[in-house]
Amino acid sequence: MEIQKIKPIEIMKIFLKIAGIVLIMTTSFSVTAQKKPFYDEQEQVIEAAYKQLDYSMKEGLLKEWKEEKSPEGSYTMKLTIKHKGQVVTINPLEREGGDIPTQNALKNFMKEYAFPFKMPKDKSYQFIYEFKF
Repeated sequence: MEIQKIKPIEIMKIFLKIAGIVLIMTTSFSVTAQKKPFYDEQEQVIEAAYKQLDYSMKEGLLKEWKEEKSPEGSYTMKLTIKHKGQVVTINPLEREGGDIPTQNALKNFMKEYAFPFKMPKDKSYQFIYEFKF
């Protein structure tokens, strides 16, 4: 009976296949672990919404919009959000130092904005936020 020798290239192929499988498994586990948080109390929702908007103004989508549009002034708006973080309504309340076209552009942008958390399906929450540029 003769013992077969395994070539180094074959060992490398087996190692790469195993490493690939492990990588795929760990990636799929981390993807399933990244679920949106769920808030069911008004205070939680509003606090999370404020934090998200503050973050977005500094480092997120609102910062990108700001760099593209170069808005000036501040715009106070009443937002209504529901279920999966969708903005249902946005109403301007006050404008200082800005103009109506910029206010409308901000409204249109925010209508497409989604917050990274979930809420009860049957509830919506309103809050006021001042967008300062």
